[in-house]
Amino acid sequence: MTRVVQKAVKTRTRQKAEAHPKRRKSLPDTAWRDGAVRALRGLRQHMLADAVEVLPGDGSRPVAGALEAVVRVLGEGAASRGLARRFQAAGLPEPGAALEEASCSAVRGLPQPTVDELAGCGWLDRGENVLVVGDTATGKTWLACAIASAVLRAGHSVRYLPLPDLLAGWFSADAAGTLDAWRQDVARASLLVVEDMGVERLDEQELFALRRIVEGRMDGGSLVLTSPFPPDLWPRHWCGPTPSRPDAYITAALLQRFTRAAHAITLTGSPPQQEKTLTGAAARGCA
Repeated sequence: MTRVVQKAVKTRTRQKAEAHPKRRKSLPDTAWRDGAVRALRGLRQHMLADAVEVLPGDGSRPVAGALEAVVRVLGEGAASRGLARRFQAAGLPEPGAALEEASCSAVRGLPQPTVDELAGCGWLDRGENVLVVGDTATGKTWLACAIASAVLRAGHSVRYLPLPDLLAGWFSADAAGTLDAWRQDVARASLLVVEDMGVERLDEQELFALRRIVEGRMDGGSLVLTSPFPPDLWPRHWCGPTPSRPDAYITAALLQRFTRAAHAITLTGSPPQQEKTLTGAAARGCA
């Protein structure tokens, strides 16, 4: 075969190849996704694997969109876990309480504008307090927990403690040599909810401890305080009708701190049964 003929054969062969390219074996549309899911699960990245598993396999979605979906799923999972941790640390007795379910009326002492302002959490950013006063079974605890839930869902931290438990925590930490750490934990909370204010008599040490706890939050942090009595009666209930001069000074300083820039709510009557039912159902759902 002459060189001319050989060259012609090679040219013809190349032209055929270009006219009929060899088809590559295509993988199933979901092969890349299934392989990625298996690899992620093998690495115990189950959340990321779940995110990849829901992506379409037909290649119709741009890569950027797919990555955004993955990031969104991961972000939602992290936010959900963070919220659950904040609720657990808060220790609310009614974690299912929500301001959206509050029975608002001027007659009950809870007008809608007040609820809307508390739900916005602007008062928290300004370091303001909330005082909730009312007789037994008027919904003080429920309202305090609903306010705290709104704060938690806004990304802040909360600690809930009735006053006897708050003071017991102080003295227990003091006895264990961990008082500084305990005080820092309480001070770090964006919101401290204290119930049963002005109900029981406080001795000199308990009054001193309460003052130190409040002073530790002077630079930031708000309070939600509940009581069956108005604040002007708290000093008398704490120290009796004739307090010593030091006790009188401390109670006056505490009362000024509590009532300064405070939203005062006085509840009357019993909350509707519907509100109680909603609270119980939500609390069971969170358990």
